[in-house]
Amino acid sequence: MNNVGISKKLEQTARLLEFCEGPSPLTDELTRAAERVLLLEIPLEFFASAASDERVGAELDEALGFWFRDFFPDVVWALRETVATGTSALFERVARAVESGVVELARVRTLDMRAVGFLRDAFGVRDLESLKRACEAGALSRSREFSSETELDILDDIYFLNALDKDGVRDGKTSKRESAADVFASESFGSEFVRFASFDEPALPLDDPNLIFSANAEALADFIVSELRNPTKKRDVAATAKAFVSEFVSKERIDAAREQALGVVGKIRRFFVPRDNPTNARLRWEKEERRRAREARRRESRDGAQGGSNGERSENWDGAVAPDARIEAVGPLGRSTDAVARLDFLIETDDPKTAFERIKNAVFVKETLAEDARFLAVSLRQEAFELPFNGRPTPETRLFFYAATEFVWGARKLYLSSTPTHWDALRKRAEERGWRLTSLGLYSGARRLGSRTERRIYEKLGLPEIPVELREGRVENDWLEAGAPELLTTADLRGDLHSHSNFTDGTGSLEEMVAEARRLGLDYLAATDHTKNVVSVGGMNDAEFARYWDYIDELNGVLRREGIDFRVLKGAEVDILDDGSLDLKDETLARADWVVASLHFGLDQSPERLRRRYEGAFRNPFVDAIGHPTERIIGVKAPMEVDVDFLVESAARFGKLLELNSQPRRLDLPVDALIAAKRAGVPVVISTDAHSPTHLAYLRFGVEQARRAGLTRADVANARAFAELTELRAELRRQSERGKN
Repeated sequence: MNNVGISKKLEQTARLLEFCEGPSPLTDELTRAAERVLLLEIPLEFFASAASDERVGAELDEALGFWFRDFFPDVVWALRETVATGTSALFERVARAVESGVVELARVRTLDMRAVGFLRDAFGVRDLESLKRACEAGALSRSREFSSETELDILDDIYFLNALDKDGVRDGKTSKRESAADVFASESFGSEFVRFASFDEPALPLDDPNLIFSANAEALADFIVSELRNPTKKRDVAATAKAFVSEFVSKERIDAAREQALGVVGKIRRFFVPRDNPTNARLRWEKEERRRAREARRRESRDGAQGGSNGERSENWDGAVAPDARIEAVGPLGRSTDAVARLDFLIETDDPKTAFERIKNAVFVKETLAEDARFLAVSLRQEAFELPFNGRPTPETRLFFYAATEFVWGARKLYLSSTPTHWDALRKRAEERGWRLTSLGLYSGARRLGSRTERRIYEKLGLPEIPVELREGRVENDWLEAGAPELLTTADLRGDLHSHSNFTDGTGSLEEMVAEARRLGLDYLAATDHTKNVVSVGGMNDAEFARYWDYIDELNGVLRREGIDFRVLKGAEVDILDDGSLDLKDETLARADWVVASLHFGLDQSPERLRRRYEGAFRNPFVDAIGHPTERIIGVKAPMEVDVDFLVESAARFGKLLELNSQPRRLDLPVDALIAAKRAGVPVVISTDAHSPTHLAYLRFGVEQARRAGLTRADVANARAFAELTELRAELRRQSERGKN
């Protein structure tokens, strides 16, 4: 019997004792002991052999003597008996004094035991089943002795108990270790957690508007953590949320407005500005450098003036989390999944009750959904935060908070950051060694082997520490025994191979894009503006691309003369037409340094037509990469009906790269496709598809997606220096020729 089962048994004993003998200090102490058991950070089920093993019995006595030193001896003894045998002499005594049905009714936490006599006389209630029928018929609420809310609470408790009994889980015991209810109950989070949370929650479709893509989810999580550490006053909620994202949101909205205008105005302007003067690009470059220097000085001055100020923050700290305590995102958000429907947080605290009370009063909380000793679920106030990447209020979102002390932090985080597949693999590995792994730690019998850090638990299991992004049961098993590879980082990327400027629908000039790319530490940038088929954004024809690339050559000349080691690649994002051909001539594309081929229309076509269109692009000798291959937009549009295996196989055959588009709303390719590409030896290119200088920072979102697929530097084309990228491109061109033969 685990901690939850032991707590329930003590609580049931207290309720039966009160029913038989009335309230007393003993019933109060039993109830308090039940609450204390839920807060214990040692798994009491590991002491089950205390009755037959003297050593284990001595260890149990020592543990109970410490944790329950302020309780009545009768209560401690009842607890010891329950740990060792699953019951106690006190429970058996009071159970014999009542009908068996009353013992069952005592399991219903929301039922006042003083009402048992009334229920029996008025409705014939003698056990759980008869109480269930009375509640379903609405008899309790019609009697006016019970409110409709209480009746629903009682019915909810009964359904929950029946579900546990059906799955073989009762009082913390189980014969079906695979059941979701057992997975949660055995981890001692409490019955409300078992009731409310489940790994079996239905996944929302990718186009569901209630999904929050990862970039927005991270921003929302940062806001919540900030509020938990240093809360604002209730009346300031709207101002707080706006202040948190105002600078970024304003840039996004300005970018959107400029995109609409530049489709027409930009195209007219760029071909009336003289490009034949070699000094023109240099003058624009110098002007941009001066502007950026002025902005940097203003920013430093503003930051200095605001240093040490808390703005609208409370003068005295009254947050849910101490300033030096840990709070981390766990669950899908902690693994950087591409979209989430809820946010999970693990909080380090020795006083979860106080922490949860403060959380419930936070400005971002709408209502409390469920609460237990170490678990709290609340709903988010939609007006509390505006999502920065699309400027909308948050959808209906649930927030889960879990409490842990420093003693079990590592075990709790490992459990909460793992999918069931990964956790079960670790648990089975522990069982093979005769150990047990729970969210309270790794144990050999009653001896703790590790609980404070994740690294310690992995080491004891003979494994490298698995990065959080990989704890999904997808790829980590491929290299568990061989050791963990060094996953890709943003610092590994040397360039960005998909970007747009104000030559078409971008909002920044080429000079601005280059300046930002240099600030981010990149060595090269492919300028890949749109081609003529994308009429709505001013896509360019063959002649216009010739002038566009002349300007890029001119800009590269300026960079060389300035002694700046940076290269702008002459590129294009060409449209794949209905017959699989491209909307620029081959003789035009032959001059390009980098060509991305993408679909922008006909995205709802049949899989067969999409396949034919992509095949034409794969066969074109001048195409380097396929852009945003599945055309998904998270929360808006599901992926096209395109065969990912076909894309990977064709890329391998014809020597093409597949793009991982880092736009937060795309993150296209999906993780499964990235894994398939890695296994097929197809290099991936991580690009931002940037339409403004600020978008170039989106590379980090693509890297997060790549890490979930286990990608390393060797798997990513633009993790290479420019000379190495050129060699790779030449090799892929030769591979393309071989693939056509």
